[in-house]
Amino acid sequence: MKKIEFIKDNIEKYEFSTIDPVDYAQNKAKYRVSEADLKSMPDSDEQKQAELREIIIELFEDKLGGSYMKVQEYCDIGRTAFSKYIHGKNGIGKISLTKLAVGLKLSQEQYENLLSLNSTPFDYECRFDFIAACALRDHDGLETFYEDLRKNGCKDIESL
Repeated sequence: MKKIEFIKDNIEKYEFSTIDPVDYAQNKAKYRVSEADLKSMPDSDEQKQAELREIIIELFEDKLGGSYMKVQEYCDIGRTAFSKYIHGKNGIGKISLTKLAVGLKLSQEQYENLLSLNSTPFDYECRFDFIAACALRDHDGLETFYEDLRKNGCKDIESL
């Protein structure tokens, strides 16, 4: 499916290859490569995760005043899990990134950038991603987003 206009009322007109997102485990395999090869390689997962973490910390400080209580209130992400993520102790999954984006009312472009840095790209053929895009465009709150997911057969992600 190519880039489409996101209209929730027309969701039944689209055919999706998947319903819910897949969070991929990050493989930490190590290989020997030459110095020249290293220079020509794209950013590593660690570099992308560090950049993602920096962006999330900036959003956390700018939009939530650095309050862990607000992370839970606005984004339905546990304070402990969020703290572990921004301190580099745990990774963050696509579902949590989506909750963060919807809760902070980010733009579709910002959301896709976060997903790209997390190596969990936006999938136009995934019903969950379609509904997330509609929520971002319409500046829906998490409750509306959760209701739309349930109504359209996606798994319940509330308080996950």
